[in-house]
Parts: sequence; C-alpha cells; structure tokens
Amino acid sequence: MSEVEAEDEAKPTMACYKLMVNLRECLKESDCCQVERKTPRQCLDNINSDNIPNYCRELNRYFQICRRSQIDTRQRFRGKRNFD
Repeated sequence: MSEVEAEDEAKPTMACYKLMVNLRECLKESDCCQVERKTPRQCLDNINSDNIPNYCRELNRYFQICRRSQIDTRQRFRGKRNFD
C-alpha cells in the first residue's frame, strides 16, 4: 500500500470530513467555478459573491464552526453550544 492510498483511507475518519467534501462539491458546481473558471479556494475568498449559492455559504459557515469547535477548550467543560 502506497502512502497516498493510506492517506486516502484515513481522510474519511477526519472530523468535519463530510462537511468539507460537501462544501468542495458545492463550490465546484457553482457558477463561480463553472462560469468564471475560478478555483474553489478563490471562490471561498469571495464567499459573498452572487455566483455562490446560499447552500454553499451555509456549508462554509458550518464547516468553520466544526473546525473551530475542535480547538475550543471551553467545549470540554461547558458542552456543545446551542445554536438556536
């Protein structure tokens, strides 16, 4: 087994992996990537553009919250925040 195959097998167990994949696919299918021929990274830099659907913006927000919760030490003591 090569190193690349080992990395590919480990990635699905990474926290926030599904959000990351869904965000990437959403951005690839958006007009920002399809029409303007930008990379998903360039589209994320200008996330408030009209060419990016609201669904992608929401995925980006939840992905950021997920990643931030991994380093938030308060969560260990207080529990998960309620986003109501």
